[in-house]
Amino acid sequence: MNQPTVYGVQRLPDHSVTGHGATSVFLLHGAFGAKEYWRRQTEALVAAGYRVVAWDAPGYGLSPMPDDFSIESAARACVALVEARGSGANILLGHSMGGMIAQRTFDYCPERVHGLILSSTSAAFGGRGGEWQKKFVADRVAPLDAGKTIPEYAPLMLKNMFGPDSMSSNTELVVQVAYCGICGTDLHSTREGAFAAECDSILGHEFCGHIAEVGTGIKNQWQVGDRVTALPFIGCGRCVSCVTGRPFECAQVKLTGMNIPGGFAEFVKTGSSETLRVPDGVSMQSAALIEPLAVGLHAVRIAQLKAGERVLIIGGGPVGLAVSLWCQFFGAQDVLVSEFAEQRLALARQLGATGTLTPGATLGEEFGDVSGGEPDVIFECVGAPGLLQASIDIAPRRSRIVPVGVCEEPDTIVPVAALVKELQMHFAIAYTRDDFETVIAMLGQQRIDASAMITDVVTLEDMPSAFEALRSPTSQCKVLTEL
Repeated sequence: MNQPTVYGVQRLPDHSVTGHGATSVFLLHGAFGAKEYWRRQTEALVAAGYRVVAWDAPGYGLSPMPDDFSIESAARACVALVEARGSGANILLGHSMGGMIAQRTFDYCPERVHGLILSSTSAAFGGRGGEWQKKFVADRVAPLDAGKTIPEYAPLMLKNMFGPDSMSSNTELVVQVAYCGICGTDLHSTREGAFAAECDSILGHEFCGHIAEVGTGIKNQWQVGDRVTALPFIGCGRCVSCVTGRPFECAQVKLTGMNIPGGFAEFVKTGSSETLRVPDGVSMQSAALIEPLAVGLHAVRIAQLKAGERVLIIGGGPVGLAVSLWCQFFGAQDVLVSEFAEQRLALARQLGATGTLTPGATLGEEFGDVSGGEPDVIFECVGAPGLLQASIDIAPRRSRIVPVGVCEEPDTIVPVAALVKELQMHFAIAYTRDDFETVIAMLGQQRIDASAMITDVVTLEDMPSAFEALRSPTSQCKVLTEL
C-alpha cells in the first residue's frame, strides 16, 4: 500500500516534540482530548530517556479540521507525522479513540511502527464500516452543530458512557465509623468564613470504618464488613475535574462533614466510587490519618521537592508533620520544623525531622546554623496573618514557598520583597485521588508510619471539650474520636 504523507491540508497536525531519546513515543489522545492531557506522562517518559511526540488529532486543539474526519483519515495524518517526526524506533501509545488510530496507523506503515501501547480502546467504533463511523461522529458532533458548548455537552455525553444507574443512590454505601479525626478545617467550619458548615451539619471528614450496607446496584466490589475509608469530596462524577481525579475542583462539589453529614456519627453514607479499601496490616487508627497525610503529600508534590534539598516547615501540627514525613520520604537533606509547642517539637524529632526551631525574628539565621545552608523550600502550615511575609523574608533567592495553612483573615505582603528574589509561591489545598491512593499504598507497604501523630483518642461524649482545646493546642497533635 502506498504510504500517505499528508492529510487534506498540506500541513502536519499540530504537535510537540520533547526529549532526545533514540526511541520516539507518539502520544495519541482520545475523543475530546488534546496533547496537553499527556503532560505528566511526557515528563515521566522524557525522564526515562524517551523522545516524546504528542499531537492534537485532526480537528482537535490547534490541528486543522480535515475534509472527512474518520479513523482512516486520522490514521493517514498519523502516518504523515511518524514519517516527518519519527526516529529509528517508534512506539504509538493510544488512548480510547487514539488507540483505534494507532492500530490503523500500524496497518498503513508496519515497518515504521515498532510497538503499540493501547489503553481503554477497541479495534474500531463498533466496526470498520465507513457508514457506521460517519454516523457515530455525526451523532457526537450534532449537539455542537446545534450551538451547545463543550462544557454544556460533555457532562451529558460522559454520563451516557456509564451504566444507567451509575450515578444513582443504589451505588452508595453505609459505613459504620470506627475513628474520625478532628481537623483544622472542622475548627474553621464552626465559625463564619469560607469554610463555615451549614447549620445543623454533622462534621468530620477524616473517617474510616467498616461497610454496614451495600447499595443494590453494587456488584461484587464491596461486601459488608470491608474495612474502608473514603474521599470526602463528592463531585458530579462527570466533569473534567472529576474524571481526572480532582473532585475538589468540581463546580458542584460537596464535602462530607460540611455540606453533607460527616464522620462524627455512628454511620456515614459514601459513594462507591469515592470509597477506598484499607489494606490488611494497617490499623484503623492509622487509616484515620490517610486524609491529612494526603494533604501533606499534595503540598510536597506541588513543591516539586528534589532529593538533597533543604526544607523549612513553619508549623508542627498534623499537616506540618505530614509534610515533614513526605519530605523525608522523597529524600530531603534537611527537614527543620518551626513550632511554639515543645511537645510538637519533640514529636517532629520523633517522626524523623533533622532539627527543630523556635519561631521568631531570627528563624532564618537559626535555620542556617542548624542545617549549614538556606532553605530551598518553605512550607507555611499554620495559616496566620504575617507568616507569608515572614516566609518571604526568610526565603533565599529563587527558592519556593508553599502556603498550606488556611488563613481566613486579611493579610498583607510586600510583593517587591519576593520580586527581587524571584521567588516562586504556589498555594496548596486538598489533594487528588492519586495522592489519596498513594498514601494508602505506602501505609499498606509499611513505607511510611505516622501513628505517632495520634496523641489523643476520645469518645464522642468527650469530643466537644477536645475539639475546643485544639483551638489553642499544647500537647495535642492529631486527636481521634472513637465511635
